[in-house]
Order: sequence, then C-alpha cells, then structure tokens
Amino acid sequence: MDNVKHLPGLVTVLAGSGLGLLALGTRIPAAPLVGALLGAALASLIPNLPPIHWPTGTRTVLEIAVGIIIGSGLTAATLQEMRHLWRPALFITLALLAAGILVGACSSRLLGIKLTAGLLGAAPGGSRA
Repeated sequence: MDNVKHLPGLVTVLAGSGLGLLALGTRIPAAPLVGALLGAALASLIPNLPPIHWPTGTRTVLEIAVGIIIGSGLTAATLQEMRHLWRPALFITLALLAAGILVGACSSRLLGIKLTAGLLGAAPGGSRA
C-alpha cells in the first residue's frame, strides 16, 4: 500500500505532461506551459484523490531552473532592446500594483472581507503561503 501515496503525484505529472505535449500542436502562446497547467489543474479536481505533498524545496528548485532557462536566452541584443523599454515596463508594473491595491481595498470594503485577503487576492499572480 506504500505505492498508493505516490498516486496523486503520478496522476498529476502524467496529466500535466500529457496535456503539455498535446498543446504543442496548437498555436496557443506558451502552449506546453498552458497545457501542463490545465492538465495538473484537472487532475487536482479528481474526486477522492488526495492532495499532493511535494518534497520540501521542489518549488524552489523548479523556479531556479525556469530562471536559468529564461536567463540563458538573454543576449546582448535583448539587453540593448530592454534599455529602451524600461520606462514602459516600469509604468506597467506601477499601474498593475496600483490597480491591485485599489481592487483589493474595494473588495475588502464592498464584500466585507479582511483587507489583507482583498490585497493578496488582487495581487498580480496571487499569493502563496
């Protein structure tokens, strides 16, 4: 019965990998990522399938790996182009931050939820504990 505890992880990895690979044939931007997210999300909705408990540090290792992959794609030309885009990037970042604070504060007031819940819920990308 020890193998049963690995079943949720196996199902999730298979579903994410399967839909990620299927998405390759589409014209969706970042298709493998979107497919994998959808597959994993669908697997997590399977009734009676216990939640996954990933080993400590798994998320951190994967975030570092994604950072390495993205960073290794930067070239001198990319950095040169980024020099001209810092103002719009800063403006968009500040506008998103202001919008998140505004929506969070309004949600808190109108829906009667805690301010921290409203702010974290409205944060770009959400929050994680």
